Amino acid sequence: MRPFDIHCAGDAVQGLRDAFNTFQVSSSLWKNLRRNAIAEAARQAEEWIRQGVSIVYKAALRLPEADLHGLPSVFFAMGEQSLMAEPSVAIMSSRRSRNITPQDGWLQVTKSLVSYAVDNGFTIVSSYGTSAYSLVSCLSKGFPTIVVCPGVLPFMMPSEQRAQFLLDYGDLFHFERTVFLSSFAPGLPPPASQRLVERDRMVAALSSTILAVDVRPKGNIETILHGAALRKVPIKVFPLPPKDIEAPGTSSLPRRVRSTHSEEREHFGELTFLFHYTRSCPGPWPGQSHAHYWRSLVDGSKDAGHTAMDTLARILTEGLIRGNKRLTRGSAPVVCFSECSPSRIERLITWRKGLIRWSFEPYSVAVRRDALLKLGAVKVTYGGEEVYKSLPEDQKNFFQIEKTSYREWSSEREWRIQGDLDLGAISTQDIVIIVADEEEVAVMQSLVANRVESLESFARYFLPDHSLKR
Repeated sequence: MRPFDIHCAGDAVQGLRDAFNTFQVSSSLWKNLRRNAIAEAARQAEEWIRQGVSIVYKAALRLPEADLHGLPSVFFAMGEQSLMAEPSVAIMSSRRSRNITPQDGWLQVTKSLVSYAVDNGFTIVSSYGTSAYSLVSCLSKGFPTIVVCPGVLPFMMPSEQRAQFLLDYGDLFHFERTVFLSSFAPGLPPPASQRLVERDRMVAALSSTILAVDVRPKGNIETILHGAALRKVPIKVFPLPPKDIEAPGTSSLPRRVRSTHSEEREHFGELTFLFHYTRSCPGPWPGQSHAHYWRSLVDGSKDAGHTAMDTLARILTEGLIRGNKRLTRGSAPVVCFSECSPSRIERLITWRKGLIRWSFEPYSVAVRRDALLKLGAVKVTYGGEEVYKSLPEDQKNFFQIEKTSYREWSSEREWRIQGDLDLGAISTQDIVIIVADEEEVAVMQSLVANRVESLESFARYFLPDHSLKR
C-alpha cells in the first residue's frame, strides 16, 4: 500500500472516500466507513469476485455521456464481457397490457425481429421483469445476449433474493452466452420508476441498432429513441395494425348475462348455490416459471392466454381450488365464494386498475351451499377496523372491510373456506360449471365430467324447488 501513500487504517478510509467520491458513489455508502466495515466489505468483495462478478468502467462501454448523465463511472457485470464489443441490437416496445395471447400482434412482430437479429449475428440487448423484455430474452435464449438489470446485479444480492431471481427468471437465459450488467450498487436502490427508466436508457445506449415495436407517442421509449436518433443510431420502427393497438391497462368488458328470469327465481338460485368466480391470470400461473410461461405464448399453447376460461379449466383439471391470502386479512389462505348468482354479480363488475383486471368475469364453479357448509364454509363478517380487532385470531381470515371510499364490499355477499378446496370431496351432483355461452359449454364439457351450463341456461333452469331441470 505504500506506493499509494497508505500507512494506516485512517489513510485507507480517506483513500476509499476519495475514490468513491471520484466515481460518484453515493455518500451514504461510505460516510460511516470504519475498520470493521472495511474488513466486511473486503470479505464480501472477495466472495463476489470468486463467484464471477467483475467491474466494468463506463469508458469501456462507450456509453454516450449526454444520454446517460448521472450514472456512476463503474458498472457491475457477470458473464462474458466480450459480448459487449460485438454489434448489438435492442428490440424495444412500449409498455404492454398484462393480458397477453399468442395471437397478439406485438408478440408476432417481436418473434420475427428476434429471428432477424439472430440470423444476422447480432448480440441482443434485453432485460427481464416486464413483458416486452421477458419475451425478447426468452426468444434469444442460447444466443449472445446482454441483459441490463432493472436493479442491483442479482448475483450481488443476499442469498435468498438471488435464489428467488434464479427461480423466477433463471430459465430465461443461457448463462454461458449471457452477460448481466447493472449500474446500481448494493444498498438502498433508487425508486422502481427511476430504475426502470435508467434500464431502458442503458438498453438503447448499449445497442448499435434499435428495432422498435409499436411505440406510443410521448412515452418513455419514444423519448429514448429520439435521443438515440440524435446520436445517429440506426432505428427502425414497426407499428402494429390498428386492431392490435391497445392502451395499457384495458381489456374487453366481460360478456353480460342475457337472462330473462325473475328476481324471485334468481334469489332461489342464490340460496341454493355459492359461486367461486374465476378471473384471468396475467403472467405465469402460480408456481410456473417465467420461461415456461413465455415459451407457451411463443409456441401458441391453447391455454397460454391465461384467460378466466383457462383458469376455470385449470382448476377442473387439477380438481383443486387453491387458497390465496393476497387480498384478505388473517394469516391463512382462503377460497372465496359469493352468494350472488352471475346475473346479480354483473352489477358489481368494475375495472380494478390496481390489479389490472376486472373484478368479476362470467366463469364460475357453482357449489351447493349445503355441501360447502359441511366442508367448513363460513359467511364473511363485514365491518370496520374495530370489528376486525375484536375478532379472535382464528376468525380474522373471514373478515372483510364493509366499505371503502370507492366500493361497498358487503354487496359481494362473500363466503370463505380456509385452505385449498378439493373438488373431489364434493359430489358431482352438487357442482355446476358456468361459462359464458353455449359454444364454451361444448369446449368445457369435453374436459370435465361435471355439469356445464352457459350463463343463460343456468339462470333459465332454476326452479323454486331449488333444483335444476332440463
